[in-house]
Amino acid sequence: MGNIQFQAGFNWLNAKFNEINNRIDTITNHFNGLFRTAFLLFATILNQQRRMDQRMNDLEARVRNLERGRDAAGGAGVQVLAENLEAQERNVAANAARVQAGGVVENVEVEERQRASTEPFVNVEQLE
Repeated sequence: MGNIQFQAGFNWLNAKFNEINNRIDTITNHFNGLFRTAFLLFATILNQQRRMDQRMNDLEARVRNLERGRDAAGGAGVQVLAENLEAQERNVAANAARVQAGGVVENVEVEERQRASTEPFVNVEQLE
């Protein structure tokens, strides 16, 4: 009889240990899930920060390139204006000679240069 009571007590104790072990596993799984979620969230935040830094670097490079282009275009614009003035002077002289010779007055070169100077980012080499 004592053996049956001992076996019943052992079974009860074993069931309690299993229950406690299951609860520990459940808690461990919850903590593992929480830690995994926290790690993934942290990794995502770091990745987003890296992407934002890269985008900022790209935008800053674009701004620098645009500023360089604007400066170059400004310099080219001054060059085009100077060339337009020279072309106008040549046309005035040529037209004066044509008028004296009884010819038709033309202003083709100045019109082409003025049209070209209004286009954005004029390549000065194209005008020559």
